[in-house]
Amino acid sequence: MLRTALAAKARAYREGKIDNNTLWDRLIFNKVRNNLGGRIRVVATGSASINAKVGNDLRSVFGCIFLNGYGQTECSGTSMSAPFDRHADSVGPPLACTTIKLEDIPEMNYYASEGKGEILVKGPLTTKGYYKDAAETEKLFDEDGWLHTGDVGAWTEEGTLRILDRKRNHFKLSQGEFIPVEKLETSYAQSPFVAQIYVYGDSSRSHLVAVVVPEKEFLGAWCFKNGITINFHDQCKDSRVKKVILEDLRNIAIAERFNKLEYVKRVYLHTELLTIESGLLTPTMKAKRFEMQRYFGKIIEELYKQD
Repeated sequence: MLRTALAAKARAYREGKIDNNTLWDRLIFNKVRNNLGGRIRVVATGSASINAKVGNDLRSVFGCIFLNGYGQTECSGTSMSAPFDRHADSVGPPLACTTIKLEDIPEMNYYASEGKGEILVKGPLTTKGYYKDAAETEKLFDEDGWLHTGDVGAWTEEGTLRILDRKRNHFKLSQGEFIPVEKLETSYAQSPFVAQIYVYGDSSRSHLVAVVVPEKEFLGAWCFKNGITINFHDQCKDSRVKKVILEDLRNIAIAERFNKLEYVKRVYLHTELLTIESGLLTPTMKAKRFEMQRYFGKIIEELYKQD
């Protein structure tokens, strides 16, 4: 019933109908909306584009205008979707005070002539530089004054911007294939078994491995249902648990139409959440990839030795 309701509401939204008074709302979605007061008129998300499926589901549940904005600390306002934009993963056209262009990334086969490339920004909402840090400020802008965001974007047919990935968060496998790791982690994190995930690969390897922090309550419920009566630490060492989590990650990869090189082949289950205090996450909760690699280095080597 839930899947049917989500599909019906999503179809209506694509047709330009925003409504929270349907049969599906009375049966299902009002319960969620009432938990937030029941008077939601606008939902907004910022910083970068939301996962398209999550965005569509939120639109269906709340039955209201859904805005998706894009910007960085260095360029606080860049673009914002229009109230009736039908694409949940679009961050809209440039704001009136901002100019955006795309720049070629040849090594990743992104070309501005094809509507894809690194996002460059100019405008009054763009920073003049880092405070008392001329060296870093110089790296931020090119000779024409464009701020290089490090994000990879694409123009849609409607003239809106879609964020594809981070330029710095790609690496090559030994086959020469570029892997958009942040995009993969966002998709794999949809698994109910996963609280956090760190995906690793490099040019000397032919496949991906991952460190997964399991969702403790969900994993506990699954173990109880399947007769695995051990504590959380032992659950994370159990081969049956690793197998079911790998299978779930594979199912997500298939659903997202990843190519085979983007499948995670081995996982290590870590019992402690990755935190800012441990030095593994930035203050905006993004992975510090160099620190992650150093922290989990021996574990990653062990995963590759299992081949």
